[in-house]
Amino acid sequence: MKIHYPFRITNIELYKRMRVNAWSNEIRIRRMKWLGHLLRLNENAPASIALKETNKTSGKKKRGNHQTWRKLVNNDLKEIDQNLTIDDIKLRTITEDRKVWYETVEKKFCTVIPKSVNRAKL
Repeated sequence: MKIHYPFRITNIELYKRMRVNAWSNEIRIRRMKWLGHLLRLNENAPASIALKETNKTSGKKKRGNHQTWRKLVNNDLKEIDQNLTIDDIKLRTITEDRKVWYETVEKKFCTVIPKSVNRAKL
């Protein structure tokens, strides 16, 4: 990497040099792929039933902003398309084709420089 003590580089520059995704983006990619898997499952599968149960509210609402998996996924979906939510039927049709879904997710969240780029340019 040829980075010595007095020199500093940003995390973004480090990711570019090492040709890796930022962990936050990698987590988003995996979360979106998992969502696609859940939506493609049979409706009677335990994971699919659990996803439906997350939509139900029960009891008293707690105070404050609680990040749930559902809220995180909906925020990530808004970055792909403003109108997408977990409950949207359009999302189910998009995720049916696994290859198209993976390409859509990686295009949006992947920041890795392709391996075909010459390292000398970095």
